Amino acid sequence: HTRRGWLWKNPVHEALNPVGQKDVIARCPGLHVHHHADDTKSRAHYLDLLRLSVMEDKENPRNFYYYARELFNYNKLDEAFAQFEIYLGMPKATFPAERSEAYKYLSLIYQRKGDIIEALRMARQSVVEDPNRRESWLRLAQVCQNTARWHEAFAAAMSCVGITKRTGTFLDTAEAWGSEPQHILGVSEWRLGMIENSLIHLTEAVREDPGNEKLRRDFVTVRSSMP
Repeated sequence: HTRRGWLWKNPVHEALNPVGQKDVIARCPGLHVHHHADDTKSRAHYLDLLRLSVMEDKENPRNFYYYARELFNYNKLDEAFAQFEIYLGMPKATFPAERSEAYKYLSLIYQRKGDIIEALRMARQSVVEDPNRRESWLRLAQVCQNTARWHEAFAAAMSCVGITKRTGTFLDTAEAWGSEPQHILGVSEWRLGMIENSLIHLTEAVREDPGNEKLRRDFVTVRSSMP
């Protein structure tokens, strides 16, 4: 960007905003930006700064999403739930992937509170908001696996692994692109009697994460059940 004509906004998760000029956005496929936390610096004031950001700009959904997510990370579940609901009700909260993530967090909150029915409903809504990302399908598959809804777990895991392109946003997660989708798919297939397919997908999961003992145990269980 040019030296002048820009203003930094937000006390944290700062964003450049144009002043007196048009904001032109260009995409550069293949460019990867890796953002790593500096563990030598304290995050003691991070939550306070996020709270300040939503107070300063009450119409910016991005700030509310970050604030709600951080409250969740601090296990302040009731406060996080309230902020995610505020975020989802904002007219400018139209980014599908971010809305999908918000519902995913609501699903996790309900799960921690022991309400699996609402956890499942929120996971399904996460998929509705953005069915083109692995993260939402994986969350649904996880809830279904935890409640032995094997047919839906299988369908969700299949949809998850069928997505081969990342969104390229900060919302992509390592979990969704690791061994977990193949693992749930393999376990679901085994539960549904599709032993050969199960072995194929569990083999792929082990290849993705060879040090995972749970994966290896499940692989051995399925292999030993083959006629």
